[in-house]
Amino acid sequence: MKEPPLPSKTDILDQLSRILRSQVFRNSEMLRNFLAYIVQEAINDNAAEVKQYSIAINAFGRNTDFDANIDPIVRIQASRLRRNLELYFREEGNNDEVHIELPKGSYIPKFSLAKHFDKPANIPSSISNSIAVYPIKNLSEDNKRQYIVDGFSQELLMELTRYSHIRVIRIGDEVIDHTKLSLSRFSVDGSIRFGEGSIKISVEVSDNHNNQIIWSDQKKFNLSDCDLIQMQEYVARSVAQKIADVNGVICEKLHSESNWENIRDLSAYDAFLHFHEYVKNTTEKTANEVLEKLTIVVQREPEFAPGFAILAAVYTDAYILGLNRENLNRALDFGKKAVELQAKNQVCQIYYAYALMAADRLADAEKHLKIGYLLNRNANYLTGTAGWIYCLMNQLDSGYKLICEYMKIDFQYPKWLHVGTFLYYLDKGDYHNMLIEANMLDTEDLFWNPLLKLISYQKLFQPDQAIQQINDLLEIKPEFFDHSKEYISCLVKSEELSMEMLNAVTDVYKLLNQSQK
Repeated sequence: MKEPPLPSKTDILDQLSRILRSQVFRNSEMLRNFLAYIVQEAINDNAAEVKQYSIAINAFGRNTDFDANIDPIVRIQASRLRRNLELYFREEGNNDEVHIELPKGSYIPKFSLAKHFDKPANIPSSISNSIAVYPIKNLSEDNKRQYIVDGFSQELLMELTRYSHIRVIRIGDEVIDHTKLSLSRFSVDGSIRFGEGSIKISVEVSDNHNNQIIWSDQKKFNLSDCDLIQMQEYVARSVAQKIADVNGVICEKLHSESNWENIRDLSAYDAFLHFHEYVKNTTEKTANEVLEKLTIVVQREPEFAPGFAILAAVYTDAYILGLNRENLNRALDFGKKAVELQAKNQVCQIYYAYALMAADRLADAEKHLKIGYLLNRNANYLTGTAGWIYCLMNQLDSGYKLICEYMKIDFQYPKWLHVGTFLYYLDKGDYHNMLIEANMLDTEDLFWNPLLKLISYQKLFQPDQAIQQINDLLEIKPEFFDHSKEYISCLVKSEELSMEMLNAVTDVYKLLNQSQK
């Protein structure tokens, strides 16, 4: 049987160059070096020299005392390289004629020729979390106002790029519609129409896998009643939030498609999406469940900085809910790693600040929290989370304001934010509103739920209702009263508020003991 023809060295090098410039490999220098090294060694007939040791030295810059038994970097990166190559040829390189793969159990690449490679129906050559932003169209004959149209296009592009977990591609006027399929998974189109003294802005988001419009909106303004610059900023900001925030249409769409149970095929970005589902139901049980999978995924993709950041957040949750100091140490290590990998990532800065806050390093926490907040003040969930952390650190007025602004925009906000608003009203001595916030927490299996209700009823001189909360509290956290001070102070950093809460708990516990005598 005749062997299929192999690509020439020139074709292989051309294909290598194409892959290294792709979206899949663009942000990973380590994988680019890995692939370039093994391909060049293979085509130069040096495949026998391609071992873990030579890869570590020549591709990763390890010292000559490298020991693969101690440092697993080559095995980890080889797994990532296989996945990225598969992703490239499934999406961007679907129609490439030269195919490069890395067989399992080997570090020697395999080359082949093919006219096309199979992919699922309707799946375009795109990156899942990418969005192409097309120029806003002027549907009016008034070309004198084209500068308004161009200004809005620029403003929207800038707002979208603030969301670091989304890849934003700017498209010029010369790109025709059918090229959407090869540029991105999603696309944003819009138009502006001028009327008699008015302006109407329309924006829609399409899923290029099936050409479905997954979100659209229109806004109309009277030109005499609005400042054009402020109007552009407001519309661009609100549209970007709806599209790219963690509760926006892109994340919701991608989350619905990913399979959290299939850890073998789970990507770091899938884990990022599922983490934001976890925050809506945060308990000690769910924290421990999600940690195992997150750890595996991040080990598989060790340059995905937000992966380390969400590990820091979940380990901090686990510490606060269980008082295991080792979890806090891990949170600090992962948070530091995330910021080192990507200092200008809002997720990394804010979740590292959360771990630092739990560790009582409040000055460091405030520094990173401020950096994270300023990176994108319009990211609803993360600014709301920043407000919550500010409240925990006793910066109640600014924290309360950020939380309330987020709650007004997103009705799906995580209920644990009410711990922050509870502290705000406790500090003000407004115990009626404090009880409202405690009831709004209403998260099953989270011991802070009955705890805040207990404190509220005690402050309102309703001892019977306060005592009723003890059973719920002990059912969730049987050892709570043995460590009540630690459980409260690890989250509430104001000594005054922490002591006030502890005294309320102690008083109710004494009442319970007296009633049982």
